Amino acid sequence: MTNVVVHALRSVSRRLAGGIVLSGWAAMQDQYGEGLIQPANKATPLLWGHGGADPTVVTACQTVGVKALTDAGLTVESETYPGLGHGSSPQEIEDVKDFIAKVLA
Repeated sequence: MTNVVVHALRSVSRRLAGGIVLSGWAAMQDQYGEGLIQPANKATPLLWGHGGADPTVVTACQTVGVKALTDAGLTVESETYPGLGHGSSPQEIEDVKDFIAKVLA
């Protein structure tokens, strides 16, 4: 769920390396406005991975969530995995590993 990532960006005053959302949604995205994110985390990169065939958390949730986060000034890498339901795939796991390696470099 995106709110866990947003809560970390809002409440942790030291710079975080990055945040990852997988098959999530953005509850309360109307509260993602200016002043939400700690100054140290305004440049924290995010990765949002989502199954293109997810019947549990539909892909529209990704579209709305990514827009809310980018509108709040955050940088979000958004990946949709065609045919993937509400789960993970080897490609998604590779993308997560690559993202972690990139933000920790």
